[in-house]
Amino acid sequence: MRHNQLEESAIAMLSLQRIQNDMIYMNTLKIQSALRKKEWQNKMETEDYRALTSMIYNHINPYGEFHMNMEKRIHL
Repeated sequence: MRHNQLEESAIAMLSLQRIQNDMIYMNTLKIQSALRKKEWQNKMETEDYRALTSMIYNHINPYGEFHMNMEKRIHL
């Protein structure tokens, strides 16, 4: 937030929240895609499933840049 104006700060916060929600959705799709594969289903224990979270952020750096392959579609 670099501005002291309330409206601009509110827009920036809402934009950040939208990006966070989108990233959680994309992470959820990636996890679901991986879990559909037989090799992962055979390796996963009950405890492993409990440890899964869509709040993964290691592919995002603190400067707001994240890299995604826009040529490949995530299957729903």
